[in-house]
This record gives sequence, structure tokens and C-alpha cells, in this order.
Amino acid sequence: MYLPPPALAALRAWDEKTRELERERGIIIRRVFHRHGRSTSEFPYSVWHDACAAANLSERRVPHDFRRTAARSYRRKDVSEGVVMEILGHETRPIFERYTIKNEDDLREAAAVVATPEMGKNGETRAQVVPITSAPKGPTS
Repeated sequence: MYLPPPALAALRAWDEKTRELERERGIIIRRVFHRHGRSTSEFPYSVWHDACAAANLSERRVPHDFRRTAARSYRRKDVSEGVVMEILGHETRPIFERYTIKNEDDLREAAAVVATPEMGKNGETRAQVVPITSAPKGPTS
């Protein structure tokens, strides 16, 4: 598993606390995530919400939200889909597609890319970025 440096540092710090707890209590803790050495059967949402508040997150997030954020972040950095699927544990392409949400900013950026002068001959622009507020309501004549 490969982790960004801040995530790896946090995991190493947690591991050290776990090892200290093992030495103090003379026990072996077999799980990465635990509560005072005991297995957690459910996610501690109260702790999670406190952490979100401490991080000044305006909305209530759930841990799963960050898997979706990671998928989009990796793709924006041009990490291949196969690598992103491996990192996030997606076994099939349809599952991967569910996590790669496109938002208005993504669509705007894509339109801007094709609107660059390099796309046309002699510096002409082949596409323009035009904001659309709603879909047409039917045939117009």
C-alpha cells in the first residue's frame, strides 16, 4: 500500500500509540483501528463528527465521502484509471464509475481545454465556453 506522507505519518503515530498500549497492558492488538485495544464493531461516529468540527468542515461528512474525493483527485492528477481502481479497491469498472463523479467544474474545465487556440488552424478557436443555465425545453422554431 502506498500512502501520501501525511497519511503515512498519522498511521505511524497511531501504530506507536498502539505499541505503547500493548506494552502497558501486556496484550497483543491485532487490528489497526481499535478503541483502547478492543475491537470496534461499529464506527465511532461521535468521534468522527468531533474531528470534522475541529477541522472546520462546514458540512457533516461521512468517511466514505473521502473515497469519492480520492477517486476524483487521483484522476485530476492524471493517475490512470487502473491504478486508481487498485488504490481504492474497485474490482470492476462500473464500481469505479460510481466514484468518479463529474461536477460542473469538471465540465467547465473540459470545455476550456478544447477551446484553446492550439486546437484550431492558424490560431482559430474551434470551441467556445458558453454557460448554459438549463436544457432546452423542446424544439424551437
